Amino acid sequence: MRLNKKLIKYTLATAILILSLYLSARQIAFDELFLLLQELDYVWILLSVPVLIASNYIRVLRWKIILAPISTTVKTHNAFSAIMIGHLMNSFTLRFGEITRPIILAKKEKLPIAAVISTSVIESGVDFVFLIIVFIISLAFLSEPLFKFLNFDSVLQGSIGMVLIFILVSSFIFILYRFHHQIWHWLKTFLPVKFAQILEDSISSFVQGFVTLKSPKFYVKMTLHTIFLWLIYALVMYLVFFAFPFQTVIQLTFVDSILVVVFAGIANAIAFTPGSVGVYHLIVANIMTALYLITLNEAFAYATIIHIINTVVLSFIGAIYFVIEGISSIRLGEIKKNHSVG
Repeated sequence: MRLNKKLIKYTLATAILILSLYLSARQIAFDELFLLLQELDYVWILLSVPVLIASNYIRVLRWKIILAPISTTVKTHNAFSAIMIGHLMNSFTLRFGEITRPIILAKKEKLPIAAVISTSVIESGVDFVFLIIVFIISLAFLSEPLFKFLNFDSVLQGSIGMVLIFILVSSFIFILYRFHHQIWHWLKTFLPVKFAQILEDSISSFVQGFVTLKSPKFYVKMTLHTIFLWLIYALVMYLVFFAFPFQTVIQLTFVDSILVVVFAGIANAIAFTPGSVGVYHLIVANIMTALYLITLNEAFAYATIIHIINTVVLSFIGAIYFVIEGISSIRLGEIKKNHSVG
């Protein structure tokens, strides 16, 4: 039964991947695309690489803010290593990197795995909220062209869906945080004592990571770091604009790069494929052709280059750390098992 579930999961993911690639590439003239790729100014692409790497350093600093109630001595190098290996895992699995990252950091820093996982949940929640806010701002300033591309009903339904998911997840976390002792006492009434104790320890560790939400300073720091992080993401997009011939004609601005980042973020959020392959290309290419005087070939080439930069560069660094840390997939499974009660 377990094997069948895995088979269904990966079959569905593969089908979505193929469909996404087909939808994003069906109107592409690949001979023109290859010629376009040869004409790019790769100096600008190379310049974007250190900026991309720097964005992950900002992620480390932001993560350490969230980790503060658990440990104030987390080494920057260990957090950076965990994030890079997480990118590597995400490039060929369905978001396994989001679990890998806290597991690795917990091992390196000798922290409870459940508590570190809760900090990853907070980080994802912050990014999700920020994505919604920037998306709403984008709609306010570019409502006419965006609605032509998106369809109002689809936007409304999607927005309601995202808000409901956020409310449900937030409510679950709040209930778990506020009433975890009561929940544990209730579970003890019908669960074996040993298992109930393990579950209580895990819940307590998980809740520990949310203590940081009580501090007003936390929200100020998180807002500033997240804004800075998104601006760096946008800078990567902006630099790559200059690698393409269309930039000399259209002269896209830094604000345009922020808009592209928003839709790239949406693609990453909804993608059900490893590394967001296909879905990323489909959304980014189509939003660029809808908003700007860019051909589909140019937009697809841009989406491809950006995706390659993110996937290849970050995965390569992640692979280096993977080897340095001496982590194998088998060992990783042992780490997860050993810390599941932390």
